[in-house]
Amino acid sequence: MLADVVILIAGLSIMVLGVLSGLEKLPRNAWVGIRIASVMESDEAWRIGHRAAARWTFGGGFFAAAAAIVSLSIGTESAVPTLIGAFGLVVLLLIGTRVASTAAQALNERR
Repeated sequence: MLADVVILIAGLSIMVLGVLSGLEKLPRNAWVGIRIASVMESDEAWRIGHRAAARWTFGGGFFAAAAAIVSLSIGTESAVPTLIGAFGLVVLLLIGTRVASTAAQALNERR
């Protein structure tokens, strides 16, 4: 149950980051965001990379939150729904990171 709540909060928080990234409202910072060299190279690379990854980020958060809600709704003591949600979150965030890296590298190569 506690794990479900943690995954739900994490999923909702990551959904917010996905929305902010898509709207280009997530400034380059030391706390949240995609922390790889190509994306961190400049403010423009940060903006382009995060915008490219926004759908994947939102999707990962949504997947995790949905799995947590399902687990809380059915009231199971099984960790399977929570683990599926966490796994989906990680996979979608990794895909988003790759998409962000590709977009930022393309920008950085044009300079």
